[in-house]
Amino acid sequence: MEWLADRFFRSNGTWIDAASGASVRILLDEASAVDALDWEEQCARLAKVRHPLLNPLLDYGDAPAGQRFEAYAELPPLASGRQSNDLRLHVSQFLRGAGISLDGPRGAVATRGLATRGEGSSIRPLGVTLQPRRALSAIQDVLEG
Repeated sequence: MEWLADRFFRSNGTWIDAASGASVRILLDEASAVDALDWEEQCARLAKVRHPLLNPLLDYGDAPAGQRFEAYAELPPLASGRQSNDLRLHVSQFLRGAGISLDGPRGAVATRGLATRGEGSSIRPLGVTLQPRRALSAIQDVLEG
């Protein structure tokens, strides 16, 4: 059994989050010192955003053999009907405003699929950025102090 970051394991070709038992999408990439800071910043930003079209970033970091990983929750495709183009445009604008780039393979694992058959359900395109709470920071300081 292959493990990644002591949290994710591969079983029958599917990556599983040991913390929740849910399947996850893993992106493995070659680590590079040249873009390490940019990659870290992009992941930190991506971990804090939520949008109906995004699979949440659960964890990221170093992987074996000089690689790095990103682990995303695997949410089911959205039934969007005729809304699909509007949703894609909205998530693109939201991410650009947050300074996040979803190029290439990252975009494929970070975004949910859209089922465009039929009417679909009405989905409100709302993107949010999670903010740290001062109360939690104070508790963390006490526990770490």
